[in-house]
Order: sequence, then C-alpha cells, then structure tokens
Amino acid sequence: MSFSQFNSIKPGGKRCYEESNCNSKDDCTPSVSSKRKLSHVLECPVCTSICQPPIYNCIRGHSVCNDCRMKWKHCGLCKSQMTNSRNFIAEEIVETYKFPCEYEEKGCTARLLGRVYEDHVDKCVYGKSIKCHLSHLDNCNQNSMQYSGYLNHLVLHHKVQELLGTNGTFSVLQTLHDYTIRESLVWKGLNFAFNSKMFFPLTFISSDVLHFTMGILGSDCDAKEYQVKIKLKHPLKLQWVQELSAVTVPVYPLHECNKDWLKPRQTAAVSKFNLQKLCLVDETPTGFSLEWLTHYEIIKVPEP
Repeated sequence: MSFSQFNSIKPGGKRCYEESNCNSKDDCTPSVSSKRKLSHVLECPVCTSICQPPIYNCIRGHSVCNDCRMKWKHCGLCKSQMTNSRNFIAEEIVETYKFPCEYEEKGCTARLLGRVYEDHVDKCVYGKSIKCHLSHLDNCNQNSMQYSGYLNHLVLHHKVQELLGTNGTFSVLQTLHDYTIRESLVWKGLNFAFNSKMFFPLTFISSDVLHFTMGILGSDCDAKEYQVKIKLKHPLKLQWVQELSAVTVPVYPLHECNKDWLKPRQTAAVSKFNLQKLCLVDETPTGFSLEWLTHYEIIKVPEP
C-alpha cells in the first residue's frame, strides 16, 4: 500500500472526515486496524522505527527515515539509489494524524501522533506486567500481572466494591479505629466509574499524617487527564473544613501509587492532631477512634 492510498481513504473512495462521525480532517482518527497499517506504512525498512520528517524516497518510491538516509546510499528494501525527493504525504501523516495505541485491545485509549507513537508503545503500561498497588495487603504478594486482569484481581482478592451512581462526586464515611496507629494503615475497598474510567479513592497513614488521593486504572496518559478535589468534615456537621475545602491533587495511575504519592502537594494531607478537631470521637477500650466524611470530586483537566 502506498502512502497516497493510506492518506485517510476508506473503502468506497470516501475520506473518513466526510463520513457522519467526523466533522473535519483534523477530527479524524483512523480505525482500530490502522495501528497495523501504521507499523507497516510508516516504519523505516532499515531501522524499523517510525519515520520522522524529513522522509525521503528511493528512485522506486520506498521511504526511509532521515537518519538511515544519512548513513546509507541505497534503499533498505530494493537497494536502489536514494534521492532528494521527500514523501510529504507520509510526513503529514506523522505530524497530524492520531492513531490508536498498539495495546488498544488490552485497554489503552491513547491516540497518538506518529512522532510519539513508538515512544508511547515502548512505555505503555497495558503492554507490560505490573505489580498490584495493594500487594502488601490481604496476603496478596501479586508482583506481576497483566493490566487487563487488574480490576478482576482487586474485586476477587481485595474485595473492592463498585460505588454506583457517583457521576464523579461522592462522600465516604471513614473511621480510624485506633488513634495510636502511626504507619501503614490503608483504606481501600471502593471503586467507581467516571468517563468510562475506573477510579479508586485511597487513604493511608504515614508518620501520623493522613494522606488522601485518587488512583485510576489506566496509563500515565489517562491519569494526566484528571485531578481530584478533596475536602473533609465532621459526619454530623454541615460545614466542610476550610483548610481542606479546595485541595486539588493529581490522580495517580494505580501502578505508580506505591512510588510517588508522598511527594509534596501530591496528596491532600492532614495530621491526626488536626483531624481529631473535626472528627466524631468515640472512646474505645484501647483509647479512642475517629470518624469523619471525605468528599471527592473528579475534575477533567482541560486540553491545552
């Protein structure tokens, strides 16, 4: 297939942006099968990487990337002489068209320009084995699994339950049963759907400080599309706590939650001492417990 044949032409002679589901050429995204066409049509026959502009042709019309053209005088396919003729159609595809990730069938929703396609595929979490973010709980020790089976594992092994009807905004009643606990306690057990993505509210204690954040079952690209606003209040009072009323923090891909979530301004954090001031406090045989409401609001980050 030549580059001119591939340039947004679909069976029947129509350009895809002329069909009802595309308003313009700029809105057009090739179909799922385009990922296979991309790897064959835009791949340099010498180094097998995606060709980047400028893209040159041999005298028989085959294209190679500029790096290989500078190293070799002959075409990697037919051994013909290279020319100074550029393949502008191929360059337009690389620079303007977005293609589905190679791992779309495993769950990746990224749409990528040709110039970043290869780098994304090499790093895409949907093509790698990952460690469960709750592997230290419930006798899990699941250090390697495919992303496609992650949600099923969380539901069956960690008893994570879906919270329905949230529309990205909801409140959760949380309890610290033993005030003396200083480390390692993790609240888990809920997930919810928003914008066809699965989110997981996460709370944990480190050095007498409670951290609140949100995980997403997805890639780094998916996580960058969202933020979460978090605020706390006494379960029997109407007023939300002012110092946490507008704390907005990043959403984390679950496979990263054990690495970076203690970085400054990456979680909504409150000390147990300050939390006690806004909680319902109950005495227990070993001391006392704290109970409070945590409110979450998922925010879609505007595209730049």
